[in-house]
Amino acid sequence: MAWTTPKTNWSNTDALDNTDVNKRESNLEYLKTQVDGVKQDWEDNIDQGLKTTDTVIFAEATISGDNVGTKFDYLNQDVKSTAFPVFGNFAAGSYNDQDVRVNAAPTFLSVNTGQGDHELYDMDQDVKTTDKPTFAGVILNETSTGIIDLLTTGTYTFAAGFWQFTFSYSLESGDEIAIQIWVTDAWETLFYIRNVGGSIATLSSRGGSFFSTGTNVRATASGTPPRASLKYQKY
Repeated sequence: MAWTTPKTNWSNTDALDNTDVNKRESNLEYLKTQVDGVKQDWEDNIDQGLKTTDTVIFAEATISGDNVGTKFDYLNQDVKSTAFPVFGNFAAGSYNDQDVRVNAAPTFLSVNTGQGDHELYDMDQDVKTTDKPTFAGVILNETSTGIIDLLTTGTYTFAAGFWQFTFSYSLESGDEIAIQIWVTDAWETLFYIRNVGGSIATLSSRGGSFFSTGTNVRATASGTPPRASLKYQKY
């Protein structure tokens, strides 16, 4: 049943016929249906008073806008995104006992950034792989030892680390053993042992230390070839 537009321009000379009466009765029935529907919706969906003087209770509520002046039974502070609310706790067993805002300096026993719990220590410089940090001292706990034979003419490049070494050698005239480091655009000699006098050198030792990046330090051997070995401890 639909609403029918009624005649609204009646005059003293107009006669009321059955069409007009049927239209009026039909519209009255339509209005009753609408009123009954609103009443049923109220009964189905509203179970409390909604006047401005009523106190309403909802299981949940979604509110948009600032809602200035809005009051709730269980809300005693401003919780908008621009506010700084204070809560007794955030979740069961998790309590907030200090300021954790962005401008605060909270203290935690450890911090988990996705790699497990870690302690954090003071840091006053960048320590990325591309940086050159400075430290007062370094303690190196992992070491390895061994002997490198230099029995033929050629070069040996030292792996990255801090090396301490001694040479054992037997050189003929013109033989040379050297430790070289790459500086800017050329190899510079750090240590060397050579036989210049023409006689066979007796076994003896000479040593030193250096830090290698893995590509910048090498040992060179030249001559008959020389017979030599390098005994080392690497950190």
